[in-house]
Amino acid sequence: GTLLSNHRDWDASALVPHYKRKEDMPLSVQKWFPRRHQLLSLYDHGCLLDEVGWFSITPEKIADQIAERCRCDVVLDAFCGVGGNAIAFARTCERVIAIDNSSVRLALARHNAAIYGVADRIEFILGDYISFARSYAQLVSGSRQQRKIDVVFLSPPWGGPEYNKPAETETNTGERAAYRLDAVGPVHGKELFDLSRQITPNVAYYLPRHVDLTEVGALLDKDGGETVEVEEEWMGNRLTAVTCYFGGLAEGQEHLF
Repeated sequence: GTLLSNHRDWDASALVPHYKRKEDMPLSVQKWFPRRHQLLSLYDHGCLLDEVGWFSITPEKIADQIAERCRCDVVLDAFCGVGGNAIAFARTCERVIAIDNSSVRLALARHNAAIYGVADRIEFILGDYISFARSYAQLVSGSRQQRKIDVVFLSPPWGGPEYNKPAETETNTGERAAYRLDAVGPVHGKELFDLSRQITPNVAYYLPRHVDLTEVGALLDKDGGETVEVEEEWMGNRLTAVTCYFGGLAEGQEHLF
């Protein structure tokens, strides 16, 4: 690896292998190996991904696009995984709070951020985002705000690599059923959104490409006059996901920021 000398103690290469050949990888993630430089352009410098990281990381160009849209002072990456989005946010925001409930993935995120030279701008927190959000909301309502978070980025677990396989009921019609927000983890996607909006109105929600957009629209109070902006994320000719921007992140609603 090529970790900067002052970050040697952040080297996580003992935790997972850095794969140089597809054949050495677990079968479940081999299909991602040819796309490794799309996921992390500095992959060959020693970037590390665990099995979940391979299929859940946001491709770098998409992460950069989202980070540009979320440019602010303090952004919170609620499910940072192996660090793809946190690294991108560190280039457009003053401070990144990166939370994950896996000590391994958090160590990999810090390792990868060090390779990109942005680890000093990221605060890595091992913990459960749901608990963090509830505590933060109570802090804010109970006393003067300790620390302002401008934007929350949600890229919650979608249910693993199986999430986009059609259920048995759809195989006859050939049409993929819409992805519903109750499939989001670790809590219902609506609860996750409502909790995040107690932290800030500015939420970016990264969801599967076939998410039920009616459900996404219903997250907002219809009487509030607020709209959601849905951005399609394409890699080449492949639609990979959508990012839903709320509050001051949505075009035309900058005054809500």
